[in-house]
Amino acid sequence: MVYIYVILLSMVIVSLRIVKGPTFADRLVAMGPLTLILVFLMCLNSLQTGTSFYLGIALLLALLSFVGTLAIAKGVNER
Repeated sequence: MVYIYVILLSMVIVSLRIVKGPTFADRLVAMGPLTLILVFLMCLNSLQTGTSFYLGIALLLALLSFVGTLAIAKGVNER
């Protein structure tokens, strides 16, 4: 059960980087690990409850995060 607290602590650290990031690129790069941690928590919840409902949501979140990062990076690059 200690691993949940470690994961939540890592979410807090990444969230601080998103809030305090000196540049937009730092904030954008920090969004990747945050969504990875959320996907990991959803997969752990799915394993603990024995349902596969959260796995579909986790897959959708991972795909949306990837596409969103690419879109933002392309928009920043075109400026």
